[in-house]
Amino acid sequence: MSFESKAKPFLLSIFSGVLLTASFELQYFFLSYVSLIPFLFALKGRTLWERIKFGFAFGISHFITLCYWITWVISHYGGLNIVVSVLAFLGVAVYLSIYPLTFVLICHYTEHTKFKTVIPPFAWVTSEFLRAHIFTGFPWCLLGYTQVTRPILAQVADLGGVYLISFIVFSVNYGVYIAVSKEFKSISRLCAPLICGILLILQIIYGLKIIGNDIPSLGDIKVAIIQPNIPQTLKWVKEYKLAATKRLIDMTWLASRFRPHIILWPETALPFFFQEDSELRQIVVDTIKNTGSILILGSPAYEKDPQKTHYFNRLYVYNPSESKFYYYDKLRLVPFGEYIPIRFLAPLVERIVGDLGEFSKGKVPNVVSVDNLKMGLLICYESIFPYLSDMAKANGAEILVNCTNDAWFGVSSAPYQHFNMAILRAVENRIPLIRAANTGISGVIDEKGSVRLKSDIFVEDILIAEFPIKKSGQTIYNKWGKYLPLYTTLFTLLLTFISLCLSFFDSMVHKKEYRHHHTGK
Repeated sequence: MSFESKAKPFLLSIFSGVLLTASFELQYFFLSYVSLIPFLFALKGRTLWERIKFGFAFGISHFITLCYWITWVISHYGGLNIVVSVLAFLGVAVYLSIYPLTFVLICHYTEHTKFKTVIPPFAWVTSEFLRAHIFTGFPWCLLGYTQVTRPILAQVADLGGVYLISFIVFSVNYGVYIAVSKEFKSISRLCAPLICGILLILQIIYGLKIIGNDIPSLGDIKVAIIQPNIPQTLKWVKEYKLAATKRLIDMTWLASRFRPHIILWPETALPFFFQEDSELRQIVVDTIKNTGSILILGSPAYEKDPQKTHYFNRLYVYNPSESKFYYYDKLRLVPFGEYIPIRFLAPLVERIVGDLGEFSKGKVPNVVSVDNLKMGLLICYESIFPYLSDMAKANGAEILVNCTNDAWFGVSSAPYQHFNMAILRAVENRIPLIRAANTGISGVIDEKGSVRLKSDIFVEDILIAEFPIKKSGQTIYNKWGKYLPLYTTLFTLLLTFISLCLSFFDSMVHKKEYRHHHTGK
């Protein structure tokens, strides 16, 4: 075998991984419909070991180009030199590449069965579901998120969430692959692209129908979103705390002139413990009370017990009618940033979070009701875990509130990726989402996934928006669709198990026939 023929499947796999990453860019979303075809051709007619190698090539090329910003976080905030940071990031990329391998393995062990043509789209969704749940869970930029910037294509999320969109996008890739591959029978080459085309057309028709529907309104609400753009390197410096707090207060006074119902600050906006009596706290409280608005702010918090001090990433919600603060502590912590899933990496986490140490999970529900408005609270990357938004909707949330600090990402694609994933939470639950980010992207997303207003990154900004709160009720996703990836995974694993059993029995029969033929026994 020539070097060219050996290198070709590797190059196809790498090209496919990079192409998939590119499809998450706004102007290149259409690449998602063809990005996986080179990878599928690379796997065609290969041995198990070859497919594992090409699966790793695809996974590593994709996750390196998708999550390159992790190197910046580790080196800049973890205090490690660039070589160690790159090696640590490569370890993350290798780990994430295991999940595309589950797709490869499932397809390999079912390719000689009747399920051969049917199973790959289910196998892909299974690989994404496993990535979202195993170990710490990391559902960052699943395939379905490539469609979120096109509202017509995103509407089916209220049926089956991001995983349904992933299924459709992969099916289109697979349908085109079957159509141009000589490996399949003529009937398959004709029917597969036809079925996938019908799926895509139905997705578009459903999107047009939903966008054209008018959902009854419960009334309008005006919000003011504060984006202070406080540098992460200065935020926790003792001498800068007063200046950071003053910036937030000055921006809040400006926003209060518009008489908003809600004023929203970012995650850990206050660089001190708001629960403690202090001069800074009193300044903030006086400002909040004089605005007459519901004010949501982020601050670290703690609770002490005889054994240790527990730290929390907390949102405070001020109720002006009761002059009272409610709070919510983050439930889904960032691994290696807020807690340590692998203990020997503790020094790295301590460098990132500073004096606070490791955070603890919250204990209270993520819904707060103020002035007859129920708000579902999401802190930072909780917005990429659909179950938290679904839980808020189940508890009556009429609006989702996402407070985050994306300064960690630097100038990279990560803030855009993070913002885009939040769009589907609004669509899945058919309620609007407002988002405040320290350095951007802040914004307002309506119940149909349309971005009404958003900021740029690393600018100081105040966003003022007025929009209706809609009476949406429970969506199909809320009732049944949220279980789609679980049932898909169980179905896929069952088919794979049956395939392995059939393969085992076939091999036993062949061995018995061979022995009988040669020995007469």
